[in-house]
Amino acid sequence: MKLKIDGKQNNPILPRAVEPLLADADAADLRVLVYAALRAADGEDFEAKDAAEALALTEGEVRSSVKFWRGAGLLGASRRPAADKAAAAEAAQPEAADAAAKTASDTGADKPLRDKRPMHLNSAELCRVAKENADFPALLHAAQQTAGWIFNESEIEIIAALYASLRLPGEFILSLIGYFVCKKEMPLRYVEKVAYDLCDKGITTPEALEEWLRRREERETNEGFVRRLFGLGQRALTEKEHAAVDSWFNLCGYGEDMVRAAYEKTVNTIGKASIAYASSILRAWHEAGYKTPADVEAAGQAKRAKPAAKGSGKQPQSFDTEDFFEKALRRSYGDTGDKS
Repeated sequence: MKLKIDGKQNNPILPRAVEPLLADADAADLRVLVYAALRAADGEDFEAKDAAEALALTEGEVRSSVKFWRGAGLLGASRRPAADKAAAAEAAQPEAADAAAKTASDTGADKPLRDKRPMHLNSAELCRVAKENADFPALLHAAQQTAGWIFNESEIEIIAALYASLRLPGEFILSLIGYFVCKKEMPLRYVEKVAYDLCDKGITTPEALEEWLRRREERETNEGFVRRLFGLGQRALTEKEHAAVDSWFNLCGYGEDMVRAAYEKTVNTIGKASIAYASSILRAWHEAGYKTPADVEAAGQAKRAKPAAKGSGKQPQSFDTEDFFEKALRRSYGDTGDKS
């Protein structure tokens, strides 16, 4: 197989299409993608066995990740006959996958569902699913109407596996298709990947899915606001930045007004935007109990207007807590070297 990338002087350049998939790609998916990119840049074929050995993964994990990236249109089959033959031989070995799954079960290993997904359902098995599940034909029809096209055999297999193997409710499956295929314009293979990951997390009811989608939408809205505010352009947030932004809105409970106030204070203090610096400010405000920009402003005015003690014979204190706070932040910012 080959990776659909651009390259120059054997240096792989990942396409922009990777970015929207990063939030749902797990560590194995990312490792497989980078490995495939390096093999493509070197003009070499991608072999699941070699990838598993190089990445310390099982071949099942590699195949699962390959299906994920193939479904997103980033991995394609190699045009070389030898590679096609090898890929065909690999795809024709469901018995090996079943044996591996049985071994894991016998040893009590708690493997995630995404590694136990069926490799292939033949025509007889699809007919059996339809016969044993009276609601399946209606679900398949509704799924095609929701997606907006007539499914091919492999796409019908996906719906059958989600419904019959994972026992996901029809409403759950239709909601996933409506969100990711219609709204996000992702392939049906991506829906399959997300469904297995959600099952791993115990999210299997329409109500739980609705809450998960709500939180996902909220997170994307918040991160989009931060991206625009901090001038990040199309750059994906780092894992540390994801965690910081999530803490602003969820742990601290702040809205856009407080984030904007922290951004302005950051730029006014160090002369440029920095998520790390703004995060330090917001944590300090949260610990101080400030809930709105008005609270922050009122606290600042109170500190500036605080009169010196009279009749105590003591000199007015020159210690400025606001100044101390900013200097401490500058030291922390400089020491960590985090310029994001």
